[in-house]
Amino acid sequence: MKTLELPLSDKYYVSITKYGNGGGYGTPSSVQLRFEQPRSVTHTLAHEIVHLTIEHLIKKYQIDHWTKERIVDLVMNKFFPDNQRLQRNPENVEKVSEIFEREFPDIEKIIAEISKL
Repeated sequence: MKTLELPLSDKYYVSITKYGNGGGYGTPSSVQLRFEQPRSVTHTLAHEIVHLTIEHLIKKYQIDHWTKERIVDLVMNKFFPDNQRLQRNPENVEKVSEIFEREFPDIEKIIAEISKL
C-alpha cells in the first residue's frame, strides 16, 4: 500500500464555495473546495489533504510555494497515476523530481533534501 507514513487528521472540515480557485487549505484541518469546477472534487480534496499532511515539514524546511506545489503533485501522481498533473515548474524542477523518485515514500527526507537545493 502506498503511504506517506505521516498521520492523517481524524476529521477534516470542508467548506464548499462557488468562488475562488479549485481548492485551498488552512491548518490544522480545513479544506475549501469550489464545487463548480468540473475537475474531480475528490481529487482536489485529496490534493488539499496532502498539503495539510506535509505542511509542518514545508514550514520546518522553508520550502517555497511552487516547490511545495510540485511536491504535492508528485505525491498525488503516486496515489492517482491515472490522473497525473504537474503545476508550474519551480526552480530545479528536474532535481526536485529526481530526489522525490529516489526517496519516496520518505517524505521528510525528500523535503529536507529539496530544501538544500
